[in-house]
Amino acid sequence: VLLEAGSTGTRVYVYERVKAKEIAGSRSPIKQPPGLHAFVGNDSALKNYLLPLVDWAKDRVPEEEWGATPLRLYATAGMRLVGDENAAKLYDACHTILSETPFLIRRSAIKTITGEDEAF
Repeated sequence: VLLEAGSTGTRVYVYERVKAKEIAGSRSPIKQPPGLHAFVGNDSALKNYLLPLVDWAKDRVPEEEWGATPLRLYATAGMRLVGDENAAKLYDACHTILSETPFLIRRSAIKTITGEDEAF
């Protein structure tokens, strides 16, 4: 499960390994505005922002696989503008919230990706 936190909103993608080297995916029909960067200093609204996206993923991942399914949050352009300290605080808050979900989440899986990685 990937939460893609873009500059204007966040989408969720669910990927499934079909064969050893093949991956199939689906993207949520919702884009949760605004961009994640808008929650710097506003942790109280963050939970209501993230959980509907996680709920969409839960509907697509079999319940018996939730605990073994990794969840990642990769942020892009908007988070590059808030500075390292603000980003770290916001990512810590995201980790706290996402740790309450049934998916496997590590703090290292919540980060701002480079422009090069974003293009990939």
